[in-house]
Order: sequence, then C-alpha cells, then structure tokens
Amino acid sequence: MPNIKNRIKCNCDFCNEEIEKVYSEYHKNKRHFCNKECSYAFKKGVNNVRYNKVVFNCHVCGKEGLKSKSQYDRAKKHFCSQECFFKHKSRNNVETMCRWCGKKITRQRSVFNLSAYHFCTVECKNKWHSVKMIGDSNPAWFGGVTSLRNSVRNSSKYQKWRMAVFERDDYICKECNKRGGDLHVHHIMTFSDIIEKYGIDNIVDAMECKELWNIDNGITYCVDCHKIVHKKLKESV
Repeated sequence: MPNIKNRIKCNCDFCNEEIEKVYSEYHKNKRHFCNKECSYAFKKGVNNVRYNKVVFNCHVCGKEGLKSKSQYDRAKKHFCSQECFFKHKSRNNVETMCRWCGKKITRQRSVFNLSAYHFCTVECKNKWHSVKMIGDSNPAWFGGVTSLRNSVRNSSKYQKWRMAVFERDDYICKECNKRGGDLHVHHIMTFSDIIEKYGIDNIVDAMECKELWNIDNGITYCVDCHKIVHKKLKESV
C-alpha cells in the first residue's frame, strides 16, 4: 500500500477538485491537475500564466479566439483563421486587366496605386515592354540616335530569333560545314528588302512583322563564309 504520509492534499488548478499528490511530485511542479483533460484545458485557457493568453474577437467573423499577449500587442486587427485573414485582405483588392493579354486580375490597392500598368505574368510584362517601351515611347529616347537596324538587332526578340536559327542548324555553318566558332545568322531575304517590302519605318512595326522573325528566312554561316556571301550579293547587284 502507498504511504499516505508521503501524500499531500491540494486542489486542481483548473476545476478546483480536491486531489492528492506524492510529496516529491507536489514540490516539483507549481501547477497541479486531477487529470490530463484539466491540464490541457488550463493550458488553452486565459488563466495560463506561462503563455499569458488574451481573448479576442475575429475582425471578420466575430468568433472568439486566443492569442499570446505578445502576439496580441503586435497587431491592431486579429483573425481566428487564415481564411478570415485572406478575406480581410481581399476586401481591399482592386479588379483590373492585364495590360498585354486583357485577362482579369486582382491587385491589392496599395500595389495598384503604385503603377498605372498591371500584368498577369512576367511574360506579359516583358512582351508589353518589348513593344510599347521602345522608340519615342521610352523615357530614355534621345530622338532616334540609334538606327532602326540597330534597334532591331539590340532587341531581345532578335536574340531569341538568332538562337532559334543556330539551334535548328545545330551550330554548323551551312557553307563549309564547320561547327561552332564565331557564327552569324544571315537573312536570306535581306533585312533592307523586308523593310522596303512591308513599309516598315519604326521599331513597333518591325516587332509585329512576321516575315522578319521567320526562322526559315535565317541561315547559319561562319564569319568567313558570311563575308563571301555578302560579297557575291554586292557583285550581283
């Protein structure tokens, strides 16, 4: 039989029911409970000294919740769940349209007020910039110092077209069959002929001309072969 003299009577800190604890256990713990349920209930309750919980009402649904005092003091508005938190954030959302593809999108009002132009993806943003933010539409425009030819060659679209031709030809010169090295892409229908044929006089029209970006109109040459091809073209004129 257990030694009753080594037991101490005390009250459960949650339900106040009288209980007995072993002397060593009593002095080891500051809090005492009659069972695990009372222990868990006490830890979740507002009387928990360790976590110092504070009761609050959800800013969206009004449901009661518990937070530690430190968390409560850090925020002005409190929510019972992530669902309520996102509902509150969506109240300040503004519906707008992607500047490039026209898709409906939502933005937080703070983000919406930062810019007049909004896009659904980075790809749409880059496409819009490659067409609209060029020439005299760009704040960095200096009155057409760069020629149309150079503007096209310096564009990201030209670099992608150039790489597509290289990959199709497996980085092999189509004249001497040499692989790699300093390779050029040659326009089969010359750049100037395309410009004249389609009446292109600005970078925007050049970007929208399908013939200019047709990879079948490009062919891979090494530097030496490219010079020979252009020399033959001049002689034939």
